[in-house]
Amino acid sequence: PDALPQCGTWTARDTWLSDQYGSYLAEFEEWLEGMISTMRPDILAFESPILLPRQKGRGTDEQQVRRLVSVVGEAEKIAYKRKIECYEIHNQTSKSFMGIPGRRPEGMTQGQYKDLMVIEMARRGFSCGDNHQADAAAIALVVFDMLEPS
Repeated sequence: PDALPQCGTWTARDTWLSDQYGSYLAEFEEWLEGMISTMRPDILAFESPILLPRQKGRGTDEQQVRRLVSVVGEAEKIAYKRKIECYEIHNQTSKSFMGIPGRRPEGMTQGQYKDLMVIEMARRGFSCGDNHQADAAAIALVVFDMLEPS
């Protein structure tokens, strides 16, 4: 719990819309194995996939669902094989933990809403370059709180 969370962001080289799931997952596995070998974590924590209903051309299509769920499975499998505790935290859980509404308030833009986590993390002394890093740090804090002895 005294350690600062460390996080990294994987960006797939293959196009997101490709149906080449094997190469996509192999690329993710290589990246995560490398991160684990470099950082040697005791815990692996990540955000649950956000699956939004398809409406007006937006939302999660079948290929995205398959990729998101597959990546989570790969992460959990790698953590299991490496004997690393693994936690999947829902984005709304981490937002609520940080005192941020779980859903975007009426009248607030998506960008403003995402900035709330960056602002809250800065208030707590974290230097996050973007909302993805802020979300990852918040997820770490949720897990640290779960693991804190009662």
